[in-house]
Amino acid sequence: MGQAVAEAFKSSGYNISFNKIDTADEQQMPFQKEAEQRQNAQDYGNHEHDSRTKGGIRRQLGITPFGLRPSTIADKKEAYKKFAAKQNLGRASSLQMAGKWSSNNDETLDLKAVTDGKLMQPNCAWQAFITGGNHANINAAYPDSHCVYQLLVMTKVTEDRIFRVKAKFPTGGNRYFSLQSNNPNVGFPLATIPDFKIKPDPGVNAKGKPWKNPYMAGEEVPDDEVGSYTIYVTPRGDKGYPNEINLCTKEMSAIECGTTNAIVVMRFYTSNPDMGMLNSETDTGDSNEPRLFGYAGMPVVEVRTCKNGCIGMAEKWKPFRPCDQSRPTPLTKMIEDNFAKVIPGWGTPSYPDVNDNFIMYMGLDSSSNGVYPNLDANYLVANTWQEAVKGAPGGNPMLVARITGKLPLTAWNFHHDPKTHDYENYEVRYNSFSTIAKLQTAPTIQSVDDSEIRRFYRGKITDWETTRPYSIVVGPSKGTTCGLYNASNDLFLTTTMADGSIADNWAVLDRQLVPRYTRDGQPDKSITYTRITCSAMSDERACHNPSVLKQVLGEYYPSITWYTCGDDGQLRPAFPQTMLEKYFGKREAGNAEGR
Repeated sequence: MGQAVAEAFKSSGYNISFNKIDTADEQQMPFQKEAEQRQNAQDYGNHEHDSRTKGGIRRQLGITPFGLRPSTIADKKEAYKKFAAKQNLGRASSLQMAGKWSSNNDETLDLKAVTDGKLMQPNCAWQAFITGGNHANINAAYPDSHCVYQLLVMTKVTEDRIFRVKAKFPTGGNRYFSLQSNNPNVGFPLATIPDFKIKPDPGVNAKGKPWKNPYMAGEEVPDDEVGSYTIYVTPRGDKGYPNEINLCTKEMSAIECGTTNAIVVMRFYTSNPDMGMLNSETDTGDSNEPRLFGYAGMPVVEVRTCKNGCIGMAEKWKPFRPCDQSRPTPLTKMIEDNFAKVIPGWGTPSYPDVNDNFIMYMGLDSSSNGVYPNLDANYLVANTWQEAVKGAPGGNPMLVARITGKLPLTAWNFHHDPKTHDYENYEVRYNSFSTIAKLQTAPTIQSVDDSEIRRFYRGKITDWETTRPYSIVVGPSKGTTCGLYNASNDLFLTTTMADGSIADNWAVLDRQLVPRYTRDGQPDKSITYTRITCSAMSDERACHNPSVLKQVLGEYYPSITWYTCGDDGQLRPAFPQTMLEKYFGKREAGNAEGR
């Protein structure tokens, strides 16, 4: 996810540069001053002759705020013009936002017209958030509809200039949270610190008891003992702070790591099906249920700037202005306008014309995990597309499906069994199914999580907590499944996009977070352990072979059967074979069934 944000800056065709931020009063929009622009244009016009200059060396090494710049004056002017016309962004003078901005190309843009009357705010903390479903912010890279990815961009992080994130541990309806670091020069998340590994800040409450992390294993933490935390983000992660994560790889040279841009992703998984979709207009930090930050309020971001690592000096941390997330920022506009260019291809092999085609969602090899992964999660995916049933009987046949299986035992919350900290009493922290559209921006259509599944079946099936079966019907709408959907027995996931269109090429994603294996290292029946098992096999297709996955997952492997629903109202099987039968051979399929 962080790499995609960095690439969004690159693809804008403009050199984005955040001014150095030492105090809240010095924060400005990420555009250079006119003099800097003219000097840059002159520098790049002479780039062929200054390969040994400081600027030339920086360009050769790629140590620029956000990557590639136009190489000539003419190219720069053209890129600058396209950037202005496409991004609809503007300049800021100090903290006063200009209503209009004029580029060097005599183009004027009315900011109010392109932001629905809401002016962009100066650079601030938590510039954008991403979540799935129909909402008022960004839906990209297949996010769960019950989670929020909060994005924080901090530039020019050095040995002397670092930052930290401070907040109270989220509880209430929050199920999981983590902070992960990304470096724009690296195409994969570098470090993660999940909730159960975060050390609480020192100190005691009014009763003299030390503050605690409620996600750690142990006894339940009373509300008045839930503490705060501080996570430090530094270039190498070697400053000796508690909860410190790095921005550079070990292989990076001192020069490459000298001035680092940080893109931090903070994930909050919430679970309250009564509240509807997340929305930046209604889910604000001042609401009674501030889901945008896991019910705990916006974390404070502070910057430390000093010389020589603050040796012999007292550290001074200065706050970074918080964003109003109901208003646009330069980052949200850049993501919206450029994300389609930087989302990678599907990567995972597709088997769109068979039943039981859930496979491990990952790249073509086991080193990647699909689109900008959460390092604490793993996924199965079943793929199809409308062309697979072209010409099928029934007149205009639409694909629908039924997913059945057994839901792993999941955590409930902090106060009801299985409680979040009782890792031995559940199998995975969180489990959900999402319909996703295989479009360039990788949007999520809808999600149903384990809490919804539990609530739906409790009371309908007397021994459900023991057997934990589920049935999920997938289709354009509940009324267009030709009778496959039964409101009494089935949950439902739609394939209809927010704009009313039906996705032609879509998939179902089975997502799991923090299985028991992550905590104790013992083999289990989680997707995470399954991935580790199949990735270690010599067969390069092992992670895409249902028989291998079923060996590890057992009854937790989700079965999916595809159907067509035509204009004649008849429900028909879409495909005659399973994935094993068609792509891996009947003998192997038979052996898998006999295990």
